Amino acid sequence: MSEDPRPPEQATQRVPQFPMRPTDTTPLVRVGPPAGPPPLQVGNWQAQPPAGGRPPRRFPPALGWVLKGLGLVAVAVLSGLIWLTVHGGQRGGTPNRETSTAAQGAFQFTPVRENAQDTSCAEHSTGQVRAFFNGTQCTQMTRSLFTTTVADGGKVLVSVSVVQMPDAGQAAQLKSLVDANGTGNVRDLVADGAIEVPGGPPKGVAGGGYASNLRGNQVTIVESAFFPPHSPDDALLKRVSTDALRLGTG
Repeated sequence: MSEDPRPPEQATQRVPQFPMRPTDTTPLVRVGPPAGPPPLQVGNWQAQPPAGGRPPRRFPPALGWVLKGLGLVAVAVLSGLIWLTVHGGQRGGTPNRETSTAAQGAFQFTPVRENAQDTSCAEHSTGQVRAFFNGTQCTQMTRSLFTTTVADGGKVLVSVSVVQMPDAGQAAQLKSLVDANGTGNVRDLVADGAIEVPGGPPKGVAGGGYASNLRGNQVTIVESAFFPPHSPDDALLKRVSTDALRLGTG
């Protein structure tokens, strides 16, 4: 046996040595919050209310869909108003419209050709009316053609001519001249060879129904005739012509 190198008073106090076992240690427990900022949550995250303020307002899902729907409706209404603003105020002078824009009357008129304008009134007139225009030039002449259907199913071709004169006195002279028999008139677009109406009166409407009116320096002249083979009816054509005076817009 070897000698103990420690002093005698220490050598007498020997502590037995035992091997350490796993169960002899106790896991450490952290007390208090972890140091540093909290970890970022992913998934069902909710914003924290600002310091000293109110929590953010959250809408139920159903209310959100309602608000989106109302927004789409507002956009649709605004688009409709823009479309009406752009297209609603347009006036047509084209022959493709199905009905006339004039005020409603006894008959419904469908345009065939509208607003054919000219300033050479003498070239488009006959008889004494032509001579009148040679001495007193018109300011403008506007001619249009319409059709309408009467109660018995007969179809009528209607010519509407609007002549503007330099002043009201000359317009009154023109009206007195065209109202008299055998003095000539302004030729309609068919008689003038400017347009053909399939099935309509081949030589135009001269000699049929007639009406005219005077408004300031403007004279409106209306003539009408049946499509063949309708029998003559002067009284009915007179009614059609008188009603068509409202189509004269110059």
